[in-house]
Amino acid sequence: MKSSTLASWALVALVTCCCFAGSASAALVETGDTASLADLIDNDGVYVVGDKQFSNFNYGNAQVTPDDMPSASGISVIGLVDDDGNYGIRFRGYFSDSAFSQGGSDAAIEFDVDVLDEDYEISGVMLAGNPNVLGDAGAINVTEDFLPLGANGEYTLSIYDDRQGAGLQFSQLMDSVYFNEPEPITSLHVYKDIGALAYTGYPSVTLSRIDQVFYQEPIRVPEPAGYALLSLMGAVVVGLRYRLG
Repeated sequence: MKSSTLASWALVALVTCCCFAGSASAALVETGDTASLADLIDNDGVYVVGDKQFSNFNYGNAQVTPDDMPSASGISVIGLVDDDGNYGIRFRGYFSDSAFSQGGSDAAIEFDVDVLDEDYEISGVMLAGNPNVLGDAGAINVTEDFLPLGANGEYTLSIYDDRQGAGLQFSQLMDSVYFNEPEPITSLHVYKDIGALAYTGYPSVTLSRIDQVFYQEPIRVPEPAGYALLSLMGAVVVGLRYRLG
């Protein structure tokens, strides 16, 4: 029983390494034209990057002090591609909260993403950015979900910088998730909430870039080379069972 279980886990690990190795750390490069988020919203615009189509953009903000969070016209949309060939999108603007106001600031960006290549699905998502608390106290974060997908929170992503005084800092500038669904995912609704809180007597908190990459995998029947790989995996499992049995 033990040898069978270990062999099965070895097969899972080998498949995972073959499918996803290197994706989370791939470098990002801007690609395509820069668009205004306001124009995309006002004109029901569509933004295409590689085989990913972004549409149905929406944006809202709330703050006590004007200009803490940018208007839609102050946010640029730029295409991204990583060195693994995964496509995505970048939002660039000055998201912040000032210590001169109380109650914090909030903004939300939402959009749909669709796969244009019928041979591929979205297998996962990476979220990254540069949340930054300029002093010793304050907080700024981006929380993202894909509802109705992930209704139990299993796919929620978050980046943040949270400081509660000298020596107490909690930061995460990148987060990612791989989907585990029975059917291929070729369309997603994405909702990003940006929350910021500057404490009285401390400098502002800021965020100027939010990056998003959608990992992709083929949804094809294995080619002959794929069968050869599966045969190799089978040989590894048999060998492990022989040695552990």
